[in-house]
Order: sequence, then structure tokens, then C-alpha cells
Amino acid sequence: MRNLSKKEAINIQAGSSIKATGGGGSFESGVEAINLCYDQNQAISLLRMDEIEPEKHYISVGIIGDLSEESAISIDQEIDLMMNAVISLERHLEVEFHGIVSPEFGGMTGVAMAVACLLGKPIVDCDTAGRAVPSMEHSTFNIMGIDSCPLSVVSKFGDSVIIEQTQDAQRLEQLLRSMAVASGCVANTFNPIKGKLLGETTINHALSDCEKIGQARQDSLDEGKDPIKSILNSSNGYKLFYGVVKETEVKSQGGYTEGVIHIDGMDQFEGDVFKLWFKNEHLISWKNGESFVTCPDLLTVMDPIKGMAISNPNCKADDQVCVFGFKSDAIWRTNRGIELLSPRSFGHEINFTPIEDIEGIV
Repeated sequence: MRNLSKKEAINIQAGSSIKATGGGGSFESGVEAINLCYDQNQAISLLRMDEIEPEKHYISVGIIGDLSEESAISIDQEIDLMMNAVISLERHLEVEFHGIVSPEFGGMTGVAMAVACLLGKPIVDCDTAGRAVPSMEHSTFNIMGIDSCPLSVVSKFGDSVIIEQTQDAQRLEQLLRSMAVASGCVANTFNPIKGKLLGETTINHALSDCEKIGQARQDSLDEGKDPIKSILNSSNGYKLFYGVVKETEVKSQGGYTEGVIHIDGMDQFEGDVFKLWFKNEHLISWKNGESFVTCPDLLTVMDPIKGMAISNPNCKADDQVCVFGFKSDAIWRTNRGIELLSPRSFGHEINFTPIEDIEGIV
């Protein structure tokens, strides 16, 4: 187990935000959560996958709601709610969780690290998505058939609920979304699991891989170099487009933030147009009217100067942006993974084509 310096923790957050596909919470929110720990002289501990104890229990934490300002709560509140959710489920199950598992990339990674730290637990070096995702059903646990229940749900109004069982992950998502709509957002725990199953049901070494990307980004900024090149080289990513945001359409609907971003090409992409559709996260892209990179592969809109992802609601007209693409983890490319997270699972008549097989991408 490694006690992280604040710089190391922020590098993890940076890499996580870059691969978060525009959702999962902002980079700034994750850094704010990390700072809360180190301001209290508490270091975040990263538990290696080979240090997992087979018979100990581990748990994921999350927050559900849309990304709009009206529904936002403070990072302090998010962390407090998630800590209460962990304590509630520990009490219900009469077990102590040995570590916290990140449920998705984005600012949620930093928040999960802070929840673990302030509860005196480590964060495990894995993730259940390897990206940010719209719904609880979009999880490696669900792909592998691991039940999310029992779980705990808490709201800022003091509500505390234990859900023992649901029909399936989709039904659970419907229940949690309805609670999020009624409350603005809710915090929850899910997928209590023994260590012996954790390695085969999550994306291993996810956080240490994010740290490498974040370190490469920070080194380039410190040295006055182009962060875009450093990030792509450290992540095996693809530069898909460069241009200026023409228009962003955003709406909150059913507990999700949905919208479309239109980008006009610049430099080598002069004369081209790019469109992204998101439902909390970027899911489908079109280039010059033709379907292009789609989920489960990753799409991220980047600030080319800061070398940092821009959250979906924060993409504004006239912003100069670079669009990145990344290969999804192999588990998402299984039949079950594609069934859960592909254009057709969101009602679009588009087949998933792996990013590396799309013509014109290098």
C-alpha cells in the first residue's frame, strides 16, 4: 500500500478526468476533494491489486444526479453523504469494508479517494468502468453478473434507504434516478464484494495508469511543452479533431444531462465539422455527417492549452477545443459490454466500430 503525496493524488485525478468522456464530475471537483484530505494532514492510501485480501469486503461509492448547476451540491456535502452511505451499509451488513472502489473516472475518482481517506480506508487501484458512464448498469460488475445489491442510498434531506434486491441493474437505475430527481442528487454505495472476486470483475491498475497520464501532462506543463502530445503519447490516445465550438445544446431530463456539441474544424481540420452527443458522458460522434467514434470507446473534449478535459455543460461557444479518442477496456468489447454500452443501447441505429479500425484515424 502506498501513501500518496498530494501531487501524486492530483496526477491520478488529472488522468482520470482526461479519460472521463466529459462526465463523472469535473477535474476541479476532484482536486477540491483531494485537498480536503491533505488540508487535514491525512494522506490518501492506494491499495495495490496484489494486496487485496480475499475474504475482506470492499465497496463502491457514487453520486447520482444531473450535472446542472441547479442540482449541484458542495464537495463537502458529497463526501459526507457518501461516508454516511458507507457507514449505513456497514451497519446493515454487520461488516467493515476494507477498501473503497472507484465507480467511474472523472471528478468522482478524487471524491472516492477522499471518502476512503476520511473513513480511514484505502482506495483500491481499480475501477468499475475505466471511463465515466451514464448509469449504474454500465459497470464491469454488471458485465460479469455481480449483483449491485444490497446497497445504501442517502440524500441531503437526511433520507437513508437500504435496497435489498431489485429485478435487475436497469430497474435499480430507474429507482435511484427517481430518488435523484426528487432530491437533486443522492449518494449511494453498491456492489459489496469480497476481495477474491475483485480482480476478475474490475479494470485492474486503473488509477496507477491514470497517474502516468497525469504525470506526463504535468511534466509537459512544467517544461513549457505541448500537453496534448504528452497526453496522447502516455495514453495511446488518438487526436480526432481540432476546432472551435459553434454551439452547445444542453438540457436536464430524467436525472440526466443530455446535449449536443457542434464543432467547426481548424488547421488540418479546416472545412470539416464534428458533432458529439452526450448523455452525462460523450457517447457518439459524427464527422462531416457520418458516424465516427462511439461508445464504448472513449470521447473527450480537451482544452488544448491547459491539457485538461472540459465537462460537457462547460463546453461553450467560441471555445477552441481538441477532441481525443481512446480504446475502451477489452471487457467493454465483449458481447455483453457492447449490449450495455453502444449506440444501439441508446436507441441509435449505429453499429460500434473499434476506434483503431475507423478509416482516417491515426
